[in-house]
Formats: sequence, structure tokens, C-alpha cells
Amino acid sequence: MSAEPGTPDQELTELPADLLFWRDRAARGELAPWDRFGIRFLADGELPRVLDLPDLPEPEPTPENLEAAKLRAEAEATRLTAALVTWVAEDGEGRGIGYWHTADRVPLGKAEIVLAGTNADFEHIAGATLTEALCVECGAWEDETVAPLIGECRALGVAIDGETIDDFPYMESQRPSYFRSKRYDELMERFKQDVSDHRAAQLAAESAMPGVPVTGVLRSVLDVLGRPAEDESVEAAMALFGPPFERSEFEIGPVVRVYQVAADGHAQLIFEDGVFTSAMVWVRESAERGAYVSPAPLVDGVGPETTRDEILARFGTPARSTDASDRFRVDGGFVRFGYVDGRVEEITAMRTTPEA
Repeated sequence: MSAEPGTPDQELTELPADLLFWRDRAARGELAPWDRFGIRFLADGELPRVLDLPDLPEPEPTPENLEAAKLRAEAEATRLTAALVTWVAEDGEGRGIGYWHTADRVPLGKAEIVLAGTNADFEHIAGATLTEALCVECGAWEDETVAPLIGECRALGVAIDGETIDDFPYMESQRPSYFRSKRYDELMERFKQDVSDHRAAQLAAESAMPGVPVTGVLRSVLDVLGRPAEDESVEAAMALFGPPFERSEFEIGPVVRVYQVAADGHAQLIFEDGVFTSAMVWVRESAERGAYVSPAPLVDGVGPETTRDEILARFGTPARSTDASDRFRVDGGFVRFGYVDGRVEEITAMRTTPEA
């Protein structure tokens, strides 16, 4: 691992003398103060067990994959941080100890000593050298347990400056953890941007799809989406499902959203900033709400017994599907069919998709 003598990189990569001393003793089978603490010195390029990270595939950029994206970002941020450490030892739990040389390539002899914990956290260990840091860490940061280790090291000819923990430099550095946090944030921001770009491409593709013909009462609703609430045509559309209605209003960011819910809950009409944007209508009764009942069907040929397969056979390929719904591009907006037990339960007419 050491560079050739006289090369510019020699100071940057040359292993400190005390590390070489402890490695040589271990190779010869000679005892060291760290043996009873399970410390094992690593071979060049070997990683501690705690950094045996899963190689997670990059998830498809969809909101449903947010948790998978977080797991992958955690692993990748840890891997990127670990790459800026020269790992030289691990304890009995597989936690790593090494020199934090950073992206600026601090010479190993001047680098901070860090510990990679079991929760993928990175902590600075007090001490200017590996030996001092091992005394502190193996001594559990207590003077009464650190002092005997210092004595054992000196008895073996290893110089240590200081008698107590307070004598060892402790930088209280958050740099490894901060670096990892920044990398995690960057990876998640990239994923969120990919989700946005992916969704924009989907919406563009949906908008470019030919409209599916829809006839029935819902046609008159689609025709007035985008008009003001006080427009006579909107009032006529509302009369298809009521009155009476129960009105509720919410501020969602800068948007004022109003819900007009039919008395038995069979219809929910939504307005944003005074504009009619969507109508959800239930065609199957449940314990929570009633059902739309009229001599004129909401969508011609579609009722509570219509199966999903029948919807797909009639309307073709959906613009978007989930486990329990299909959405189709139609003239004037979108229509979504929601299913329970494979049959139509609710039908929604919307001006734009919810993700737009």
C-alpha cells in the first residue's frame, strides 16, 4: 500500500509506523494489548464487516418506490463515505477503524481516526495516532481502563504522548457523518427529480393518447370541468347528484379546495379556487356510503356488476393502472374506474390527473 520512496504520493499513502508495528506483531503471532478486545488488523483493501453493504438495485422512479430509494441511498451514502477512509482494523462486532483521509487526501499520518459503527454511523476517536485511538476505544473512554493499555504499549516500545484521555487530541469532528448526510440528501434529491421527470413523461404520454369515447350522464360532467362553480352548466351537473350537499373547505398550500358531498355520500364534487375539477361517484353501495341510482346510467353499459376485464375490453389500454383502478384519457379529461373484488365500485371524472 505504501508508495515508492521519493514519489509525490509517498507521504499521502505511507502507512504510519505504529500501524506497521502492530500488523507485524499480529503476523508473527505475538500478543498485543488489543487481542483481548477482539481487534483484528485488516489486509490492504479489506473492508470491515460492518461495511459489507447490500448492492441494492436502483428502483424505478415512482412515488411507490420511495422507501426502496431511501434504503439504497443509505447504503450508497455509506459506501461513498467509507471510500474516503483507509480501513486498517475491526473489532469483534465488525466495526471498522481507519484513517479519514477525505477527498482532499490528507496524509495518513495526519488523518483523523474514525470508527464505523453498526448503524453505518461514523465517529471520530480521540488520539493523534492509531495506538492512542485504540487505547481510548478499547478502554471505553475511561481513564482507569485506558491507563493500563497505555502502559502495555509503552512496555512494548510504542511511544504515547499523554496519560489521560484529556491529553489526546479530540477534534469533535462531524465531517464523516456530515459528508455521509450530504451524499444521502443528494441521492434522494436526484431520485425525487427522477420521479418528477418520469411523471412528466408519463403525463405527456397520457395527454397524447387518443381520447376514449364516453357516453352517459358522466359525459355532461366532463363537458363542464374547468368552469366556475357559479356557472349554470356546473349547477346543472351538480343537480344530477343532489341536493342536498355537505360543503367542506380546506387550504392545500396556495389552493383552496372545496368538497361538495352528496347527502348519502354517493358523490363527491371537488372545486379548486372556485373551478370544478373532478367528480367521484360511487355506483356500488357500502356501509360507508350510498350508491348512484338513476334511470340514466353514469357511463353507458357500466354498472356495479361490470368487471375489470369488461372495462378493459371496452376501453382498451389504460393511460395508467394500479392494483385497484384504471384511468383512461377521454375527450375533455380523464375517467378512472375503481374496483373492489374485480368489479366497478366508483367512477371518477377529472379535468387533469392528480399528479399534474
